[in-house]
Amino acid sequence: MDSASSTAARDPSECGPAAPLLERARVPALVLGVLRTLHGAGKQAFLAGGAVRDLARLALGQVEVPTGERWPADFDVATDALPEQVLALFPRAIPTGMQHGTVTVLARGDGEEHKVEVTTFRGEGPYLDGRRPSAVTFLGDIEGDLARRDFTVNAMAWDPLAEQGSGLRDPFGGLADLRKRRLRAVGNARERFSEDGLRPLRAVRFAGTLRMALERKTERAIVETLATFKQVAQERVRDELEKLLLRGRPASRGLRLLRRTGLLQAIAPEMANSADRDPIAWRRLLRALDASERSLSVRLALLTLPVPAEQRAALLDLLRFPTRLRDRVLLLQSEAPHVLAATATDGACRRAMARIGVSALPDLLAMRKSLAVADGEPARDAQMNARCSLLLQANPPLTLQQLAINGRQLMSELHLSPGPAVGQLLHGLLEQCFDDPSLNSFDQLRRLASETIHAQSTGNSQG
Repeated sequence: MDSASSTAARDPSECGPAAPLLERARVPALVLGVLRTLHGAGKQAFLAGGAVRDLARLALGQVEVPTGERWPADFDVATDALPEQVLALFPRAIPTGMQHGTVTVLARGDGEEHKVEVTTFRGEGPYLDGRRPSAVTFLGDIEGDLARRDFTVNAMAWDPLAEQGSGLRDPFGGLADLRKRRLRAVGNARERFSEDGLRPLRAVRFAGTLRMALERKTERAIVETLATFKQVAQERVRDELEKLLLRGRPASRGLRLLRRTGLLQAIAPEMANSADRDPIAWRRLLRALDASERSLSVRLALLTLPVPAEQRAALLDLLRFPTRLRDRVLLLQSEAPHVLAATATDGACRRAMARIGVSALPDLLAMRKSLAVADGEPARDAQMNARCSLLLQANPPLTLQQLAINGRQLMSELHLSPGPAVGQLLHGLLEQCFDDPSLNSFDQLRRLASETIHAQSTGNSQG
């Protein structure tokens, strides 16, 4: 790490207060090494994009980072070096996007590795498909490169190795917008959103996760470019929704913006229609989202809860969520309405936990807790949750695999032939263990199985 811990970054074009100090100490030494190598070859090199934005947010006191945590996590470099020159400068480099000027440098040392995307300053031709430019032109200046970016707060660049006060480039007033907590498109918002159909959703995501207000023209442009947004691949939409749900501050903010701008109707008409049909249920789910843990399965289950049950699976499939996640969400939604009575026996509690599954139980309890908060009854499930936690601590058998005896052992010990009867016998043993987990030992289960077989053979019921 360079001996100087920080470099002052001042925006010459900003007429307001002096620009904040960006902490050079937060830039990993390996990333600084990439910048030095480019400078040593006579090239310009800047950090660009999200890392600069987040360092500025940190300097403005808009975010707190736990002591010792590495943040930002990713650093991208913009340079006037051509991709071929970057490959020649770094022995460990991968041509990940040569046609767009991007080379990934694998910077290693002191037991660490950073994958640094190094991209040549570039301009872009017209966007013909709502996603990619028709042509890319390599440029010689950083300002031209920043002009193609989506939002002003993402259109800043910083050279942490420059002399004090000369390292920041902010031609579109990103710092001023950060100070005002305003999200504004670079240049003409409608043009930016017509270039890449995902940008309207990214605008809502950034407004929700960075706690910024959408500038009026930028928000109006979202409504005007919904047709372009509808061309975006569902996988890209899903990824943005995940970030919006998990990083929202609060989670409901982004959902309100989605609905207000028409994006929710474009993404999931079933969800938007349910909100219009039952605004009380919509407000309840927003309160529950804000009270919920940062769990994707829990927040997805809450988000899609107002959608008619028969449409939920199709909606999650449409948005390309993994099958395993979809099934977990549907399980949570089907189980959430079921409430165990305070008078339920321990056996009934264990049967419920077995049906739900140990891995899904924490999510279900978290979902029910958030719904209780939304209903103004935060302690509604506290007693039952505590009871379930206590029962789980005893590690009772809740699956056939947790029984102290298996099918092969039963066949060997009791001279049984393979067949459905063995499985039925095991399920009967598990049912008895639900009521009395102390029965879960090899000897006791063998005895119980033998008694069951004997009762069946003599026609005597044991039940």
